[in-house]
Amino acid sequence: MVVKTKSDESTMKKNKTMKNKKGGEKVKGPAKQKRKKTEGSEETPEIVPKKLKKQTVQPEPEEQSLNVEEEDLTPEERRVLERKMKKILKKEEKRRKKEEGIGEEKQEDQSKAAERALEYLKCWSETRAEWRFKKIRQTWLLQHMYDAEKVPDASFSIMLAYLENLRGAARDVTVQQAEAVVKEEKGNSSQSADEQKRIQRALEVVRLLAVD
Repeated sequence: MVVKTKSDESTMKKNKTMKNKKGGEKVKGPAKQKRKKTEGSEETPEIVPKKLKKQTVQPEPEEQSLNVEEEDLTPEERRVLERKMKKILKKEEKRRKKEEGIGEEKQEDQSKAAERALEYLKCWSETRAEWRFKKIRQTWLLQHMYDAEKVPDASFSIMLAYLENLRGAARDVTVQQAEAVVKEEKGNSSQSADEQKRIQRALEVVRLLAVD
């Protein structure tokens, strides 16, 4: 004779209950547990870029006026448009010159540059009160003072007096350039009259400025 204990009875009841559930009854699953975030596995939210609004570029008033058909304009409006066009072109030309570094002084031809440089030197010698320093004139004279065709002897004599006032880096550079002219011309086996004139002037400049 088999004696059933309470534990056996409870086990049998559990088995019957499971069979009934398998036979058609819905079995409730375990409650959904919240997923615990563990270190190192934390999910970062995906960053979705915001859509940028398309910006419509409004044409400037000047551009709007240019788009107006001329045939629809009155004579007065046409004159106003022409004046605006001239202002725009003038402004653009000024901007272009500024970017390229082209000024009025740099656009002058060589003949006018020589004439104005010699007048500048003459003004320094004769009417000192009216004379004003201009770097572009001085630069031209320093570059061409060895050329007898561009700077005559009378003007070169004034130039020597002008050079006495040179100071600092300008004085040192002028001496170096004069010494380079002497070396360059003396290297030629056959020297023309013009080349001898250049050497003579360069030597005078060196003697004048190289003295401590």
